Amino acid sequence: MKNTCVKILAYINAWFMTPSGGSCSKTRSYCFALISLSIFMGAVACNKPVNTAPSLDATVTEMPSDRGVTEICEPNCQGRECGVDPRCGFSCGECADDQVCESAMCVSNDESGRQVEGGAEMGGGQGSQGGDDNPNDCSPSCESASAECGELCGESCGSCGDSQRCEDNRCVCIPQCADKSCGDDDGCGGQCSPCPRSESCEGCALRLRVLSTSEIGGQVSSAQIALSLQLPEEAPHPQIADIHLMMTGPAILGRVGLGESLINANKQLIPDPATGMPYRVNGSVYSFMVLSTQNTNEIATGDWLVLDIQLGSTDAEPVQLKVIEREQTFAPPAADLQLWGSSLGEGLVIWPALSQGE
Repeated sequence: MKNTCVKILAYINAWFMTPSGGSCSKTRSYCFALISLSIFMGAVACNKPVNTAPSLDATVTEMPSDRGVTEICEPNCQGRECGVDPRCGFSCGECADDQVCESAMCVSNDESGRQVEGGAEMGGGQGSQGGDDNPNDCSPSCESASAECGELCGESCGSCGDSQRCEDNRCVCIPQCADKSCGDDDGCGGQCSPCPRSESCEGCALRLRVLSTSEIGGQVSSAQIALSLQLPEEAPHPQIADIHLMMTGPAILGRVGLGESLINANKQLIPDPATGMPYRVNGSVYSFMVLSTQNTNEIATGDWLVLDIQLGSTDAEPVQLKVIEREQTFAPPAADLQLWGSSLGEGLVIWPALSQGE
């Protein structure tokens, strides 16, 4: 048991603390988060009974109503005011009621075409294009900027039609998808989307797929989803994994079960110490830590997790579930290399309203 414990701690240390073969090279907060996680994992691996992890005989666990929040990934929100960060899938902030999030920046939702940041208008009639406070030195004009709408330097550049909005002094078509199904004309030369997708990708290393759905009153009420590993037999396979899934839309995670590959490798899902549940939650991101306190067996290709998703009754938006592409998902490093340079797909799309899938 001692040797196994030492190996596990060595993998955790190499995986989290020395991604480039040296000391932790990330930011201080990122390193502290990884140190805390290593301490917790060490306690699970060496100091606590093995039965603190979910039993393999009871591989399905109910989700509590009060879910804990533990951050184990440092968001990358530099230069972003809103939307989701590309590294961890965490929120970078929300815009005010009169704003919309465009290209990770909060933009005014009226026809002024002005950007709003922290409640103060930028590019207003006082003319601060180059940082000059002189109100008489304002440029460009509507004509020189080929502006179609909004206002520049106190000059009105026009307004947009009913089915358009003003963005960066240009009239942009607003998709009209209310009461329409996937694939219908959105009124802007495109299609209403996203369309239903029951498989995240073909041939990718980590794949999500819909196993089955249940219906009540003409709507999808629940779905069972599998997360599986697909690697060539001769490729290095992971012994430890830290998988992050992002789920958005009218749904909650109901039950989690171990797939055949994890059971055969005698692996468990390490529980969140704050809730006792076999995953951690941060907003719309669900994190699953897979390892064993008794072995360093490789985990074979096949189903890893089975997730039961409960869907809401709205037909206004779909449920979307995807694997977040991030650094250091697998250990040892040779297994993690199998994910580099390859896409994990666009994710699953499940519409509660059956008409959206027609």
